[in-house]
Amino acid sequence: MSVKFPAISNSQFALVFCESDTGIVLYKDLQRFIGQGDYYYVFDSLKEAENFALEITNENPNIDGVIYNHENSRVKTISNESYIPQIRK
Repeated sequence: MSVKFPAISNSQFALVFCESDTGIVLYKDLQRFIGQGDYYYVFDSLKEAENFALEITNENPNIDGVIYNHENSRVKTISNESYIPQIRK
């Protein structure tokens, strides 16, 4: 089951977090999305969304924040540049 993109105004932005190395979407509590529940945060400005994404990715370097505009188009991805995924053998 997928979650419907939130109805937001032209000036708002939606933010979702995912695992950097797998792309798996995360709930708001940063646990893996398994089909039910909400994972979008909504902000009134791009700057607010960026600041929150930076805060979370700095605390959790293996997580990316992806910001979308009101048309559900990706605007920006926030990543912790110090995170280098482990190569699995």
